[in-house]
Amino acid sequence: MTTTRVLLGAAATALLLGLAACGDDGDGSTDRARDVTAASSLSITLQGPRSTRAFTLRCEPDGGTWPDAAAACEGLRAAPEVLEPIGIETRDLGVITDVPVTITGEFDGRAVNLAIPARGSSTRRVRFGQLREALGADAFDEAAASVQ
Repeated sequence: MTTTRVLLGAAATALLLGLAACGDDGDGSTDRARDVTAASSLSITLQGPRSTRAFTLRCEPDGGTWPDAAAACEGLRAAPEVLEPIGIETRDLGVITDVPVTITGEFDGRAVNLAIPARGSSTRRVRFGQLREALGADAFDEAAASVQ
């Protein structure tokens, strides 16, 4: 009976140590949750004055036809809010970009359906700038040049 108690005690200690290792890091997340990232697959369509081109971007593992996919995945992981839908605005400030952008698919387990037209409000202008930075400004400019 003593051997059974020792084994149960050792098992309980190991379980508690294991739970402590995966515990809250103070920001509400756990090590385990931080290590697991859902696979993502996005279609990024740019419409230029003479052509339209669709790119793919996959994360986990990073890849696709988007220039510098690894940097784009990292940028989107750091600022996933840039993929959130934009509300309806009534103020039209004119052309904000020569390259309207549409992004559809799934990112980190969430559906994405984002469209930023060539015309729009200041909210769309800000979102376009944030999206360009998250996808990598140089990569975005390279992709945009391919539809000019």
